[in-house]
Amino acid sequence: MTEPPIRPQLRKQLWEDPDKGEQARDIQQAFDRQPRTALRTVVMQYSEPLVIGNLREQPAGIEAIRILEDKDQQSPVRAGGLCHFAWLPQKGGAVVGSIDGMNVPLNGGKSYRFTFRFTYEPAQG
Repeated sequence: MTEPPIRPQLRKQLWEDPDKGEQARDIQQAFDRQPRTALRTVVMQYSEPLVIGNLREQPAGIEAIRILEDKDQQSPVRAGGLCHFAWLPQKGGAVVGSIDGMNVPLNGGKSYRFTFRFTYEPAQG
């Protein structure tokens, strides 16, 4: 995962036709206003808190979009979605206090394959 995610960038910046140049700038501004997202899949045992490191920038939000039990990927894990986290770069990055639907007594000690979606602020407001 590239951190932070690269924003879409038009390749050509100068146009012979002023109308095309204006349209290209409008398109680039629309790209710059979109939130940036990145995906990361990690395999780890569930514990509270979980530390997701190697992040260069604080995400606006983190979602667990897919959770699979590592040894039994056919059985559904009834959890996911909102990740409650604190941005603590001195502790390694995003410290996830909990994931909705998961808890240590039920899920602790098992290895899971987590796919997280990180959402970052747009390049421009």
